[in-house]
Amino acid sequence: MPRSYEDLQRETGIDIGDRVKVLRAARDNERGWCNGWASPAMDKQVGQILTVRYVGGSGGIGLSDGYSYPYFVLELCSKFTIPPNMKVGSTIFINGYVVIITEIKGDIFKYRGSDPTTLIHFGGTDRFTASML
Repeated sequence: MPRSYEDLQRETGIDIGDRVKVLRAARDNERGWCNGWASPAMDKQVGQILTVRYVGGSGGIGLSDGYSYPYFVLELCSKFTIPPNMKVGSTIFINGYVVIITEIKGDIFKYRGSDPTTLIHFGGTDRFTASML
């Protein structure tokens, strides 16, 4: 039985915060990707390295340009790593947002936005691009 688009996408290991290179254009709904290629905007990204903002289902992987791409046109360039000096209370930059670390357990951490009323989120070394401010 053939594997689903979602299973194949998950096997790439591409996750939020990773840097990926767009290798080529895709055809609308190609190989189980339930989305369409938005020319000419997406064409301009071929050969470019962008940051993963979210990993969706069959709709693809959302990149920092605001478009969703199929996994099979992306090449993983670099994985996220937690800065070694990150600690509770650190203000860091994650995926374009300033956040405050509220808890760290191994390579998993909780954070909230710089506004104290924002929700707390979870992150990990394979999920976010973070850098110390």
